[in-house]
Amino acid sequence: MAGIECQKNESVSTPMSKQRLALLSRIDLDVYEKLQALQQNYSHVVHIIDLSALLNSFIKTGIVPDPAKENAAVAASANKVT
Repeated sequence: MAGIECQKNESVSTPMSKQRLALLSRIDLDVYEKLQALQQNYSHVVHIIDLSALLNSFIKTGIVPDPAKENAAVAASANKVT
């Protein structure tokens, strides 16, 4: 579908991600470790060029947002203490 592209990750890291993670490791080591662990689990990258194409595909497949879950997520993020 035009507007949405998906590609399989050939390698876990790229030169740009290595550089950004190196900079992050100097600032916040905990976040660095979490992001590095997350990056190991990535299998594909989805590039959304046109958001309307993504929304249209959701509608065609019957995927609709659940307002109860969305409201709960907003409420949880508002109550989160950082």
